[in-house]
Amino acid sequence: MKIAFTLLAAVLFTTFGFSQIVTLTNEENVVYGTSATDGEELGVAWNVTNATGNAMDIKCKRVPVAQVDGALSQFCWGILCSPWNTGPTTLNEIVTLEPGQTSNSFYAKYRHYGNAGDGVYSYCFFNDADPTQEFCYEVSYLVAATVNVNESVKLQGEITSVTPNPVVNKGTIAYQFTGNPSDASLTMYNMLGAVVKKVKLINKQGLVIIDANEYENGIYFCAIQNEGKVFQTSRIVISH
Repeated sequence: MKIAFTLLAAVLFTTFGFSQIVTLTNEENVVYGTSATDGEELGVAWNVTNATGNAMDIKCKRVPVAQVDGALSQFCWGILCSPWNTGPTTLNEIVTLEPGQTSNSFYAKYRHYGNAGDGVYSYCFFNDADPTQEFCYEVSYLVAATVNVNESVKLQGEITSVTPNPVVNKGTIAYQFTGNPSDASLTMYNMLGAVVKKVKLINKQGLVIIDANEYENGIYFCAIQNEGKVFQTSRIVISH
């Protein structure tokens, strides 16, 4: 019986001992950008909560899944930040969290420098005393290439505001161009990159009305473009 109990305890520890050690809030698994803006910096920031019943010394590491030539990434945990690079990196910083305690010190940034592609990184939080206890979350920095761009055309456009954000009932997206657009639109995408709304823009400046009831709750991205050239992408949160 003692041997059987020991084996059973080992099975239970294997099954339940390495459950998710942290939970994240404000997480995003896709961040959108455009190669048209080579100085654009994409980023994520999460609240990290100890999901166990014990105090834990937690460290963080970044594991590259897919890399884009010319792009660089940085992440921070506690008071330390990694260098701007693309390789696997583990920070020496230890953040001690009591059960249920939350840290808001994690954030990650991505600079594409005009290089289109899908840079994917996994960020892993692990128990410093037992690195096999870890929780990883994967983020895709999806930078779209501009197409059909006539370099001789100097027209520029921007999204000047999203009010309110989050959109609870109705909101407005304000936009403007430096001249009269010829084939302009404002396109909204969901977190999977699917188009959920596209509005043709005719005027040099104006407002696009957003009705929250037309969408499910979540995070969306709107892009302003003219003749296939994307000028800016902004994030919108729908919450009703």
